[in-house]
Amino acid sequence: MANTTDTQDIATVAGLDITGPLFQIPATSADQMYALCQPMAVSRLTTGSITGTGVFDQLMAAIKVQLRAEYDANRITGGEYTKAYIELTSAALQTASQFTLGADQAFWTAQTAQIQAVTGRIAMENARFAYQNTLPAQFAMVVEQGNAQRLRPLTPVSMGRPWLVFLVPRRRSTSSRSSPTSETPR
Repeated sequence: MANTTDTQDIATVAGLDITGPLFQIPATSADQMYALCQPMAVSRLTTGSITGTGVFDQLMAAIKVQLRAEYDANRITGGEYTKAYIELTSAALQTASQFTLGADQAFWTAQTAQIQAVTGRIAMENARFAYQNTLPAQFAMVVEQGNAQRLRPLTPVSMGRPWLVFLVPRRRSTSSRSSPTSETPR
């Protein structure tokens, strides 16, 4: 198990502190992001009570207050009240269902966006580190290898063409040739 100083040394590479706020996902281990995912439950939509805590229950309570205010002000009558109540109940149930299903999706979409932002920041810092530290060293090595290649004599093998050794006849050196004699055969 690493101690705190080892962790801090690992977290700081080339002067870059990856424990800083730019690299943190806005969550702790107690955050909802790390909680066990709950399946969709009807109780989130409605608890089956007029005073319930579900999304539909709360929308219906708000609708009831609004309709009651309109009825008390004599803006709608009994028949219109019934018609409006039925229409608004249907709309509230549809809206509550969409809201309940979409809330989880919106939460996880936001979590994914935060994670992608931190991941992108880390990738950008890795690229910056490579550009500032690794690439200059690699470029210097390539230049050095190129200079070393120019100083070596070229041979078919060093040119990457070992088959040329077999295709190109070797020249005989002048010292290995025997000089013709002046005598003629009899």
